Amino acid sequence: MGVIFEKLNFMKRLEDAGAFTRPQAEALSEAFHQAVSESVATKQDVAEVRHETAELRTELKAGLSELHTELHSSLAEMRSEMKAAQAETKVWNVSIAASMVAVLAAMKYFG
Repeated sequence: MGVIFEKLNFMKRLEDAGAFTRPQAEALSEAFHQAVSESVATKQDVAEVRHETAELRTELKAGLSELHTELHSSLAEMRSEMKAAQAETKVWNVSIAASMVAVLAAMKYFG
């Protein structure tokens, strides 16, 4: 239920208190009514915000799921590349070791 503001009662109270003239009380009553009615959310306002929030939550979940999939794929690709690089490094290490053995054997044999 929205805020009910009785402009007439408010205006009469201001006049009866002797603090305001009728035109002043009317102006203040109208200004206060506008301020209150513009700043209070209705049930429809709240429902719209809830609906928008639910839509954003759905979009965020989908985006995070997509990001998770992309990251998982990228990590798998990086692991594969690292394994290939490690295998290549092992081949080079074996080749270098074999060359060193050959050089040492040649040095021993030839003097």
